[in-house]
Amino acid sequence: MLTAVKLGAEDRTFKSMKRKISLIITLMCVCVVCIVGLQLFWNVQNYQHTVKAFDHDVNEALETAVSQEQDIRREEITGQFKKWLSDTALITITADHLSRDSSTVFHFRESHGAGRPVSMGFVEFKERLNHITPEARMFFINTFSEHVVKKDLKAGIVYYYTQLLGDSLEKTYSLSHTQPSRLDSLLRIALSQKGIHESFSLNPKPVKGEFLTRPVKTNLRDFGPQAPVYAGFTHPQTYYVKTMKWVILTSLLLIIISIWCFVYTARILLSQEKLNRLKDDFMHNVTHELATPVTSIQVTAEALQTFSHSPERQSEYLDIIRGQAGKLECLIDQILGAAGGSTAGTPEPVSLSALMKQTLTDIQPLMDQKKATLEFNNSEIMVSGDAARLGIAFKNILDNALKYSEAPAHIRIDITVQPTGAEVRVADNGMGIPTEYKSPIFDRFFRVPQGNRHNVKGYGLGLSQVAQIVKEHQGKVSVIDNVGQGSVFIIQLPL
Repeated sequence: MLTAVKLGAEDRTFKSMKRKISLIITLMCVCVVCIVGLQLFWNVQNYQHTVKAFDHDVNEALETAVSQEQDIRREEITGQFKKWLSDTALITITADHLSRDSSTVFHFRESHGAGRPVSMGFVEFKERLNHITPEARMFFINTFSEHVVKKDLKAGIVYYYTQLLGDSLEKTYSLSHTQPSRLDSLLRIALSQKGIHESFSLNPKPVKGEFLTRPVKTNLRDFGPQAPVYAGFTHPQTYYVKTMKWVILTSLLLIIISIWCFVYTARILLSQEKLNRLKDDFMHNVTHELATPVTSIQVTAEALQTFSHSPERQSEYLDIIRGQAGKLECLIDQILGAAGGSTAGTPEPVSLSALMKQTLTDIQPLMDQKKATLEFNNSEIMVSGDAARLGIAFKNILDNALKYSEAPAHIRIDITVQPTGAEVRVADNGMGIPTEYKSPIFDRFFRVPQGNRHNVKGYGLGLSQVAQIVKEHQGKVSVIDNVGQGSVFIIQLPL
């Protein structure tokens, strides 16, 4: 009764722990999803901001480059205008101070043409002259060109101060066009100042996936052919990746680390849950296995002590006690072996055939119980190892084969030499082992789930002990399906 209460309490504790583990894993899932979601949201927002900034910066850089290129062309036209004024064969420049305020007034007209002269004065010129001097001539040419003509050009206006100057200026204006090479250089400088070093092309043919700026007019006037220019860049996504590659890599690394930590922690928790479940199963099985022989010994001992029996009956009872004590000893040996309490002794030559025959003799009562038939094919093969430990491994394999086989059982044993070494095969006609359990059956405390059936008693230590012993002898153990029905256990040992 006490044991049942204790086991019930353990079941409640296990269920409570399982709920806590499920809650922890659920919360960890939520945290990981939130971290990944926030990282993705931040990257999307950052991408949109980067693309928007890229669009603004490249369009602004193109407008700046076009404006600078137009200023250069206006400088060139202004320089040409200065040359026309400086050419005495074309323009005659004079000066006097006969104005009302007696300040110097400059006059210019075509050297070989009709028309009234154009007169103007400049506040900056303080000297009073009756005739033009070389210095005054240069002052007039530079000041008139820079402050008057250039201002008109900026406004897109051509004044006909003289017919010759007006026609020449109009013609030069109309022939002024953007130089692509110069605009390309200016645009590169403008982009570099904004931290953009992407390759581009001017007025490219539209290509799918290419980013195009807004067109910008390059004509010096607001009317007439505008000759718009635009720039083509690779998609902003490429620019974003180049610019933010370290941030992206850091985000990906953070996501990977978070997911890895979650998976690792979940595996630890699930392993702990599995270990607790196996421990509980082990405790249930061992409790049952211990209770049966102890009860039998107790009842038999009380019968011997309480009643008078004939020598034959006493001998029977003593055999029962001795047999049940043997079962307890076997159970204790397996538990100690699984716990690492036993290790292989000093290696010595072992005959696998003789060892297997001895093992068959030891389990003959179980074979009789199962009405087993035996097919034994063997060769005289010697290995180096601990005969006692290998005997335990063979006994556990055969015991497992018989327990899970219905009467009449059939056991086939093959001991052969293979390229990998000595090989021992034990085939049975039992219920077989599902594929997903072929590896876990060698773990401690593991038993193939049988639902609510408990036809075969055990505690999940026998096959784990086999795996441990074979590993001690530098060998391998595995299981495959038997042709028809059952399983085949294969032990490979070095010669």
